[in-house]
Amino acid sequence: QGLDTPVPDGETVSIIPAVAGG
Repeated sequence: QGLDTPVPDGETVSIIPAVAGG
């Protein structure tokens, strides 16, 4: 899960690969 990643503008972008990868 890449949801708890220290990214400023990567919140929404981090959710895509996180949900896609499972």
